[in-house]
Amino acid sequence: MTSISKYGDIEFGDNSEMFNFYGLFEQPFHTGTDPRFFYLSDQHKQMIDRCLRVIQDRLGFGVVLGPVGIGKSSLARVLYYRFELLADYRVSVIYDPSGAPGAILKTILREFDQPYTYRHIDALRQAFQDFVYRETQDYGRTIVLLIDEAQTMNRHTFELLRRLLNYEGKNEKLLQIILFGQNELAKRVISKPNLQNRVMSWNNLVPLDSRSVAELLEYRLFVAGRKEKQPLFTLDGVVEMNRLSAGIPRTICSVAYQALLVAYAHRAPAINAELVREAAAVALPPRGASSGQPELPIVEQSAGEEE
Repeated sequence: MTSISKYGDIEFGDNSEMFNFYGLFEQPFHTGTDPRFFYLSDQHKQMIDRCLRVIQDRLGFGVVLGPVGIGKSSLARVLYYRFELLADYRVSVIYDPSGAPGAILKTILREFDQPYTYRHIDALRQAFQDFVYRETQDYGRTIVLLIDEAQTMNRHTFELLRRLLNYEGKNEKLLQIILFGQNELAKRVISKPNLQNRVMSWNNLVPLDSRSVAELLEYRLFVAGRKEKQPLFTLDGVVEMNRLSAGIPRTICSVAYQALLVAYAHRAPAINAELVREAAAVALPPRGASSGQPELPIVEQSAGEEE
């Protein structure tokens, strides 16, 4: 039974009837951080494999690049979950590295459950160095630091990273750092030759192609409970979804969320291109009006093609 509340002439209800109509038990297209719904495309799997190689071989430094909404933060979480329960690894994720180096060091120490009473950056750096050497040399553990939104770091923090990467054993780096950031991060790293030449793995995430968009949609629907063999999104609906979203997973989910509502309002058994366009009119800002920037072309790009 759908619960309804009224405000004037508008009725608001829960989604249970819509979920039943499409064979779901929860919303498949929320844009939250639930790892169950993160679709690993072929390129995401490749990025994970490359990052794992950096970490497990103790190479020291890797970079993952991509536009907003492509899945960089989700990749960081996947890597974190991969290692967090392993006794031979200590792993931490920093989501906001935009502060001063001293503040970043305090955050890192706190994330690794290391007490500190110092305020001076040299003392904080020494405390972290002692932790790294103790964990790696005395206990044989691998220390992993994942930094999201790395393009927001200032030049002093980049210099801090360079110094942290100097922690070395006989034939290995003692601290494994993976940076996740927007494409501008590449320019910032390359502009610092003494940091750039330490990068052992450059990884570039690009927009999904139509095949991967279809797989993302059906994967999320499956996780949310749909067991129908017939795809909910028609072929032309998938192509239109890819065109309007430019292959960006977060945008795909925003449009798909509205498409489910629009389709149910029509009691449509499948979601075609017309319904996707109707949904996009709600989910997306007017073209060219969001930031005053020149309007970008919408192109179909292979998920396996690197920029």
